[in-house]
Amino acid sequence: TNIDKLHNLKKIESWIYQITRNTIIDYYRNQTNHEELPEWLISPEPNETNTLKHEISSCLVSLIDQLPQKYRSAILASDIEGKAQKEVADSEHISLSGAKSRVQRGRALLKELLHDCCKIELNKNNQILDCSPEDKCCTSC
Repeated sequence: TNIDKLHNLKKIESWIYQITRNTIIDYYRNQTNHEELPEWLISPEPNETNTLKHEISSCLVSLIDQLPQKYRSAILASDIEGKAQKEVADSEHISLSGAKSRVQRGRALLKELLHDCCKIELNKNNQILDCSPEDKCCTSC
């Protein structure tokens, strides 16, 4: 329809190529995908997510109390109080790398305690889908 706007007839091949390319792009752009989402991709409702976070948070408080003192104080300062690891190092009178190690080890121990206590189901993006106490669950959950 716009061939009269083509100024150089030597470029007709590239002009037709561009029309073809644009037509193909338009075709695929207009296709609608009606496939159902896989179950793992569907995120829980916001209220469910908040409830799960609240359940896990209440369980974490007692689990933090079970950590050895040096890891407990590092976790409380960095993760609960929001202090920088440099501040943790200063308050504990240890090096920055020592504070980082304590926080990392404390988190690992806390994760282990949580997994021993509760069965946590995650999706592929590590988002919590479900949390239920194990048979041998601690009394705090």
